[in-house]
Amino acid sequence: MNEVMALACQVSEEEYQARQSTLSCYDVVNMQYTSGTTGFPKGVMLTHHNIANNGYWIGANQNLGPNDKVCLPVPLFHCFGCVLGVMACITTARRWSS
Repeated sequence: MNEVMALACQVSEEEYQARQSTLSCYDVVNMQYTSGTTGFPKGVMLTHHNIANNGYWIGANQNLGPNDKVCLPVPLFHCFGCVLGVMACITTARRWSS
């Protein structure tokens, strides 16, 4: 987490505010493709809100705490890896650090 926060020093506050003003949490940030088990594979457009909200509630409903560890044997580009694995852990860490 410290490495990610350190990257913030590379962007000025003005640049950050200008970029932030052009974005919405409902903008599409991730495109996942279904496996096609119910037909032809489709692209699913996921928003930041969708991914963060799902990750938060997955972690909350599993009662993940600051000392828990998550074993994630799926790729991070897979929806399970991205949302359940990464975002559930990040939003759980944020929930406990507040």
